[in-house]
Amino acid sequence: MIVGSHPDCIAVGEVANVIRAGVKPSWIENHYPICTCGHCTFWPKVMDAINLQNPSKLSDRYRIFLEVFAERFPGKIAVDSSKTLDALDALQTCSECSVIRIVRDVRGWNYSKKGKISPRMMIAWLRSNKALENAIKDYHPISVGYEPMVFDTRTTVEKLCKRLSLDFTEEMLEPNVSKQHILVGNPMRVNKEHRIKYDSRWMQKPSLWPVLLKPVMDYNEKHAYSYP
Repeated sequence: MIVGSHPDCIAVGEVANVIRAGVKPSWIENHYPICTCGHCTFWPKVMDAINLQNPSKLSDRYRIFLEVFAERFPGKIAVDSSKTLDALDALQTCSECSVIRIVRDVRGWNYSKKGKISPRMMIAWLRSNKALENAIKDYHPISVGYEPMVFDTRTTVEKLCKRLSLDFTEEMLEPNVSKQHILVGNPMRVNKEHRIKYDSRWMQKPSLWPVLLKPVMDYNEKHAYSYP
């Protein structure tokens, strides 16, 4: 939503979860009224165009999506927040794109999942992040720490804009979701203030596991607190 608030961009949520084959039309149609724009006419056009051809490959569905987007919003950049590798691979076959990888502090992530800090979950976090890092390395992703994005938003967004070759604007600090088309994804879309609400419970309940699992915390320090 933050990048999607740039005047040259439009956030479109998790595109793959809407356009992939097998998604029930009724489920998609039920989401039209809750699109962040308020009264969506964009996504119905996308799905009509996709259903007309009904391709099975996700890459072909992305191609149709991008064609409708370019026709509806000429000169604008679509900001897709899909989180799966197949979505990234499909998108890369039909469009040049920049990949942003956001890494959250392992303790906050762990606490949001289990309500406590678990050594097994910490190790799982490390393994999954290393696997993702390896899987997308050829896409040269821009790594952004979730914590800097929350606690040092302006600096983080300014640096991110430079990496994306965008001019920073104040609008990015006060996202206007009515100009975006987020049908699925990003919990911030239903937050009236449209701000990141940080779950700080882990800070109030210290655990010994982060001290004992040094390899995890070394990786955490390097990536969860990195600037673009």
